[in-house]
Amino acid sequence: MKNYLFLFLAFLIACNQSTVDNNIYIVGKRKKPRLKDDNNNPMPPPPPYMDYYQPINFIIDDTGGVYYFRQAEHGWDCGPSKAWDAPPDFIDLKSNDIVKLPTENIDTFITKNLLPLTEGRRWVSIGSLKDTIQSVGLSKIMAACKSPSNGIVWDFRSATEEERQALLRKLK
Repeated sequence: MKNYLFLFLAFLIACNQSTVDNNIYIVGKRKKPRLKDDNNNPMPPPPPYMDYYQPINFIIDDTGGVYYFRQAEHGWDCGPSKAWDAPPDFIDLKSNDIVKLPTENIDTFITKNLLPLTEGRRWVSIGSLKDTIQSVGLSKIMAACKSPSNGIVWDFRSATEEERQALLRKLK
């Protein structure tokens, strides 16, 4: 009986210890917006279409390295909304447009390049080459994006094929 009690307590203690690493992230899939809820009632309108690219773009490579490129701002898109599964626009991204950011300098980079922007212009897109990524650099970016005091609008997605190819050319 004592053995069972000991095993039960050991199991209980082991279950209470967290094994989650804060540097691991999973990229969600883009999903078609639902038009009806489970009770067949109409859903509220979906959020506006989020472009793949924003003025500030980060790419996370297979090893967790962080890269950055800027995209020209297009202003407001007042036409009809794009379909939820529309492919990304071609932006003519070149390998020399992409800059590698050292992990130890990411906080300084965000402070000097992103936070001075007007609050309504802090739009960030983070693309990952893998669907599950462990990256200290990404953790720093996510902490800045999630902080309400920073006022950053952000999207975390899979990297586009254009980003993949430009980064591949950069790394060669």
